[in-house]
Amino acid sequence: MTSTERSAKPISTGKKLVFRLLLPLVTLVLGLVVVEAGLHWLAEHLYGMGKLFQPDGVTSWRYLPGLDLVRKNADGAPWRIVTDELGFRETGTWHPGVRRRLLILGDSLAFGEGIDIDDRFDTLVARAHPDLSVINTGVMGYDTFQEILRARPYFADLGQGDTLLLLTCSNDFTDLTRAALAGRPTPRFSLAADGSAVEGFPGITLVGWLRDRSYIASRVFAYFIDDPTYSAETEREGLVLFEAMVRLNLVPLTERSVRVLLAYYDYSNHEAHNAALIRAAYDRLCSLDGIGCLVVNEVVERDKRMSPHIQRDGHWNRAGNAAFAGQLLPLF
Repeated sequence: MTSTERSAKPISTGKKLVFRLLLPLVTLVLGLVVVEAGLHWLAEHLYGMGKLFQPDGVTSWRYLPGLDLVRKNADGAPWRIVTDELGFRETGTWHPGVRRRLLILGDSLAFGEGIDIDDRFDTLVARAHPDLSVINTGVMGYDTFQEILRARPYFADLGQGDTLLLLTCSNDFTDLTRAALAGRPTPRFSLAADGSAVEGFPGITLVGWLRDRSYIASRVFAYFIDDPTYSAETEREGLVLFEAMVRLNLVPLTERSVRVLLAYYDYSNHEAHNAALIRAAYDRLCSLDGIGCLVVNEVVERDKRMSPHIQRDGHWNRAGNAAFAGQLLPLF
């Protein structure tokens, strides 16, 4: 055996060893890729749950731009989601030459989860008032702080004759105390000793990045990471933050003759832990100049057992959106 032959044998053995070590890893990666692709297909085509979000360094998540997909709502009916280049369901730009603007802040109710855009309350209002330009910044899963952050770039556009509508829901107060939602870290709002705002932003984390790109990762995070715990204590804590947030961010708009509307549920008819405290907070806010309040429960019944206005998961259906639009129409 020559020296050349002797030196070649260890190299060949080393390659086999590397191959044996890498083969399971490559097989695992390829398997995950196949499973991920299969989950994407099943989610979009079979279950009607196509991906909606991308990471955002300020609000943690926002809608993907250029979406055009069909999902299934809680009642099993299809509904279509189309977003513009900014990730807004209708439009993220004001219509040119309009006399009045309406800026809407909210979560899944404002977004119109489960219904087509033509049936959403603000579409109905705009259809009846062609001189009104509407931007709806609602995003599913947002808390009030995220809603304000998403809409804040538009605050400077508002002036006399314009309206800002904040649509609040029963879980909003506890949501303000959470640090994350199903693996996505959320921005934080707190108060300094002098009452000023302290704002913290999550940036784009690896967990958030994976959460919005992988169905496997999203299921893992949803299983192992707890959602916020709803209790009387967290509700009271969040209520303090909510009232301060409105005073610091929205009340100053009234100094420019912007009308601020707070649409909220009648908590005397709701299972909220702190109904009296919630009502008192809204009474204080609604007594301020330029702030108006709408009691939505008087128009959109919340009882899931008997209401014709809501889907099985509690979101408004076509009738619920039409009822709320009917409450808003006389205001414009």
